[in-house]
Amino acid sequence: MTEHAAISPERHAKKVWKPITDYAFAAADTVIPLVGAELSKTISAMPTGFIKQEAGYELVAITSLQAGMNLYVAPDGKWIGTYIPSALRGYPFKLAQQASAENLILCINEPTCRAGALGRVARSDTGAAGDCQVRSRSGRLLPCRG
Repeated sequence: MTEHAAISPERHAKKVWKPITDYAFAAADTVIPLVGAELSKTISAMPTGFIKQEAGYELVAITSLQAGMNLYVAPDGKWIGTYIPSALRGYPFKLAQQASAENLILCINEPTCRAGALGRVARSDTGAAGDCQVRSRSGRLLPCRG
């Protein structure tokens, strides 16, 4: 079972997320959970289906009919499909429901965190506490927002 821990300021305040480029972590996943908003993009890119769960049915992308194989992950870890489900794009993060509450909490796959999926916060020139910058998808440095 995957080891997830709640995101906390004490453990994760000085870390930043590095976007995933290697999908080898999903190489053995035969189904990937989907959210309803993805259906219009997923349905033309890969087979979809429903899996019966205790509380109803779960919408999933089907990546293979053979256990332990994902036909959308190349041997080098690259995703070879035309659409990447949000469950994979958001990795190593996951929303989890607390057992005693209705609220969802943001969790991270801790072994991935230890393996380097998270980097250090890039401090700005002032170096002031809480004053940091993040790199946008276009490559520009932007100030962190609190």
